[in-house]
Amino acid sequence: MAALEFGFGIVGTVISLHALRELGFTPGPPGLVFAVGGVSSLLAALLARRISRAVGVGRTMVGGLLCAGLGILLLPLAHGAGVAAFALLIGQQVIGDSGATIYEINQSSLRQRVAPARALGRINAATRSAGVGRHPARDRAALVTAALAAFLGALVLLSAPDLRRANRAGDATRD
Repeated sequence: MAALEFGFGIVGTVISLHALRELGFTPGPPGLVFAVGGVSSLLAALLARRISRAVGVGRTMVGGLLCAGLGILLLPLAHGAGVAAFALLIGQQVIGDSGATIYEINQSSLRQRVAPARALGRINAATRSAGVGRHPARDRAALVTAALAAFLGALVLLSAPDLRRANRAGDATRD
């Protein structure tokens, strides 16, 4: 969904600047944070199918967006290069990146199942294009905007009439 692409586009651009310039970390701790994010995303990818089967594709997508937004909101709460700030950065990676991964897997799989093959390339391109407009802002407001974009995406999904149909469709990650 475009909201998540937009929000994570901002986070991808701002998070390193935030950790290094605003919080004052040296490059080592943010590198460790990103490594934790990679592992948490991998674990989330392994769990995505099981979660969507248990609660439904639509609910899984909404939950993923809510976790992504919550994780992003941890970033502007961090101040200084201390343990609390480091923990908030780790929390964003574990909660936010895991939620985003679970959402992305389910929305991409669902899109591939329901979209006509001849239109799938254009649909994928339109969804991804929202992430291209990333602007390198350096402030907490940009991070809050990114979180709000993820929450907006969850609200749109919750109000979508096709949410029930997506939940009835079963596991979107089936081949």
